[in-house]
Amino acid sequence: MGSLLRGALVLIAVLVAVGCTDLLQTAQCMGAAAGGEILSRRSLAAAHAGSSMYSSNMARKLAGRHESKSTQNQQVLRTRLLHRDHPDSPLSRSSTSNAKLSHTERMAAAVKRSWARRDYISSRGRLTREAGDFESQVTQDTGEYTMALSVGTPPQRFVAVMDTGSDLVWLNCMPCIQCINQPHGPPFDPSLSSSYSPASCVDNACTDFPNGQSSCAGTSSCEYFYAYGDGSSTTGDVAYETITVSNLDGSGTPISHVTFGCGHNQTGDSFNGADGLVGLGQGSFSLPSQLQNIYSDIFSYCLVGDATSSASTFLFGSPEGVIQGLVYTPIVTNSLIPTFYYVGMTGITVGGTQLDLPIGTFDIYLDGSGGVIMDSGTTLTYLNNDAYNAVVQAVQSLITYPIISSPLEGLDLMCFDVTGVDPASNISVPTMVFHFQSSDASSTGGPATVDYVLDLENVYVYLENAALCLTILPTMNGLSIIGNSAQVDHQIVFDRVNNQIGWASTTC
Repeated sequence: MGSLLRGALVLIAVLVAVGCTDLLQTAQCMGAAAGGEILSRRSLAAAHAGSSMYSSNMARKLAGRHESKSTQNQQVLRTRLLHRDHPDSPLSRSSTSNAKLSHTERMAAAVKRSWARRDYISSRGRLTREAGDFESQVTQDTGEYTMALSVGTPPQRFVAVMDTGSDLVWLNCMPCIQCINQPHGPPFDPSLSSSYSPASCVDNACTDFPNGQSSCAGTSSCEYFYAYGDGSSTTGDVAYETITVSNLDGSGTPISHVTFGCGHNQTGDSFNGADGLVGLGQGSFSLPSQLQNIYSDIFSYCLVGDATSSASTFLFGSPEGVIQGLVYTPIVTNSLIPTFYYVGMTGITVGGTQLDLPIGTFDIYLDGSGGVIMDSGTTLTYLNNDAYNAVVQAVQSLITYPIISSPLEGLDLMCFDVTGVDPASNISVPTMVFHFQSSDASSTGGPATVDYVLDLENVYVYLENAALCLTILPTMNGLSIIGNSAQVDHQIVFDRVNNQIGWASTTC
């Protein structure tokens, strides 16, 4: 199905659903749609309480939008992100067969990547007892979104994987003993940069390197080793460089003395097609942490899905005045796993009815397991068993379509047969809302909870053979993950100044 045709059909369907049969009355009808019982794919935050069923799986929100405003007068840096399946993404171009993959095949690959990342995240970044090597939470082919940046003086341009689940910024560097495949250009060459400076053994960048994986044995410069959960690793020099992230208008401010890993020896296939990784976690070596004095220690992004040629946007700096209608939940501390962005989830509503979940369903346990994280590198959403089973039971009770096997071979998604149903206008499935603790509850006497309204595209995916599948799966070790498919068409704000995460439904 063409996305434009789907959008047109859904627009008609939603207008009809709210009693508007004359397209000349569109403006008035859009207002009515916001309060109706039947919602489009872009379910409206203002109307979710009285809504129980989506009307279609592919439609833009018709009313109540929180549109992006001009950032010309804001102290922000705004750049673009590319989904790995975007035709311009190096992760897409690194696979010669990727362009030939169907949507269902791309989804199957995404589910496999998502499962791998779930497994390693659930292992809690543990120390490998046998080798003592730190396992980060990035997994093979983990990158879902990439970011362009320029490094050095004069600048050398690169594309790196964006990841909220890790802290290190690193690039392939010359001399390259073994570098990951990057078909679009050579590795970073420090000898061509006048601003490159290796870290000394007494620098904080060396002595405080994440998990103590740095050394100065036999050399005056600081070397690092960083291992990932799938067996991949990067080894090289801890160094300082000038990094420039370009604004959407092409401008950019060089930022000097950024600590990064100049990787000379990379193993595994985790980042094939990219030049390295930009860690956005809470650790001191992540890029947001290093830019906090420039961009207020706040970053945000607005993700588009894989089935679009548009780019996602990424913002360093405060989005206030840029995005309207933001609500916030506190970042929850997990001292055993400080990198991730944990949030206090309190409940789930399906089809207008809040689920009856055991007390403490989303709590973080004493051993560091459990809890809920917002993660950019996991595609699907994963819920712990109690929550997942309750969601599945509720969805099954409200959907009248026959349950069928997943068209993704070996990947057990819950799917429904919608043969003969126009997926652009007539599919009817229950809405879903996640509930979180409110940042305003204690400070201003505001509501105790805030709602994250999931649009139809955030919850379901239409695949081949007329299969409509739920993009939520059970997790391991009690950890729940709000993946990037649930974040599409939401502005997600990581406000580290006030220790909170915010969101607003929008069109990215």
